[in-house]
Amino acid sequence: MAYIDSNTVKEMRNAIKKAYPAFKFSVTTKNSMKVQVCILQGPVDFKEVVTPINAHFNRTENCARAKKMIADIKEIIDIIEPGKELSFDGDYGSIPSYYVDVQVGKWDKPYIFKGV
Repeated sequence: MAYIDSNTVKEMRNAIKKAYPAFKFSVTTKNSMKVQVCILQGPVDFKEVVTPINAHFNRTENCARAKKMIADIKEIIDIIEPGKELSFDGDYGSIPSYYVDVQVGKWDKPYIFKGV
């Protein structure tokens, strides 16, 4: 069963905030199975990044920064606690040691763009 402890998530939170000090994040664990990273505020305009119609990244410098940031966040998480495949199930497929969810804003707090 997937599991991640809160102390490891705290390490991840500190590393992400250190890597991106101009942003505000919420980094939490959900049901001890998932690391949830919510980007809440910062100098990247994510509205420009993903088009709502087809959800593809645009090709601007701002979009390149956003894609790199999301990839960096996932890499920071993987460096602190490398994800492993715990098992493979015929019904559920690959079961990882924990899940990762990176999102822009939260369900009750939209992302706030703070222009540079």
